[in-house]
Amino acid sequence: MAETVTTNQFRNGMHIQLDDSVWRIMDFQHVKPGKGGAFVRTRVKNIDSGAVVDRTFRAGEKFARIHTEVKEVQYLYDSGDEVVFMDTGNYEQFSLSRDSVSDALPYLEPSSSVQMLWLLGCNCPARWRSRSRRRSRASAETPSRT
Repeated sequence: MAETVTTNQFRNGMHIQLDDSVWRIMDFQHVKPGKGGAFVRTRVKNIDSGAVVDRTFRAGEKFARIHTEVKEVQYLYDSGDEVVFMDTGNYEQFSLSRDSVSDALPYLEPSSSVQMLWLLGCNCPARWRSRSRRRSRASAETPSRT
């Protein structure tokens, strides 16, 4: 069973499941008006589309929490239908479908490092972090031909 969090437990940077998507809480503010019930104004970012949306929730409303981890991985090679990466922490190789990384593939060179956002405890694939970092040693060390 997934861990649930209420609006009282919101923290900046926390990921929640909302409308069958994963959203990152960018900013939130608890509001207790003089009349009526308390509510939480929240700015959330969809990690699939990058859309930033302002949402208002009732105080105490529950959401499924998505645990995340940012890993430094190295792009190794493209094997047709799959793209192979290596986790630089434990040197395990894994592959992702070419379709899931097709937007970033033109910017990757073999042996380049990127940061990948892993969604833990969610039936969702790993996603590219919005601010990927690229280090290319091959282009700097390639000798020029004369």
